[in-house]
Amino acid sequence: MASFKDLRSKLERIKSEIPAVLDDVAEIVSNTAKGVAERAIKDQGFGEYYSEVKVPAWFLTGKELNQDGAAFINKKKEKKELTNWKELREAQGLQTGHVDLTYSEEMWRGMFGAPAVREGDRHISYLGHNNKEGQNKMNWNRDRYGDFIGKVLTGDRFDVLIDTAKEEIIRLIKERT
Repeated sequence: MASFKDLRSKLERIKSEIPAVLDDVAEIVSNTAKGVAERAIKDQGFGEYYSEVKVPAWFLTGKELNQDGAAFINKKKEKKELTNWKELREAQGLQTGHVDLTYSEEMWRGMFGAPAVREGDRHISYLGHNNKEGQNKMNWNRDRYGDFIGKVLTGDRFDVLIDTAKEEIIRLIKERT
């Protein structure tokens, strides 16, 4: 049977490990939030819709992802017709019911929870990106749409993050003591 001295020693080890545990938990929760938000945005969006504002077709030249998109743009240019982003997406077989931030997949592909930073008593893992182009897309989308990730991390999705944090805190404390 453990003595009071053993218990005290274990509690002191736990106390000393808590800052590192919280740093790790922040990063795990950040990565979980990215995954949960990505799925939600791809499936249901975050309240934004693709533009139907008409522009000259040449304006979208070079933006096409496949041959269907190129053919669509070329046809519109030949006829000197206006088009829009929604029509280009549709021509390429992409969904147009809501903004899903998936056109090139570059932003989602390299997004990750960065190592935690401490701001007072808070341990925060900001979402970052593994390359400049992806980070620029993240920044541009945030400037345009606001906190598009936070917009979908509500209700049951937020509960997933809370449960993840609780489970990871317990797991990491057990693992380190």
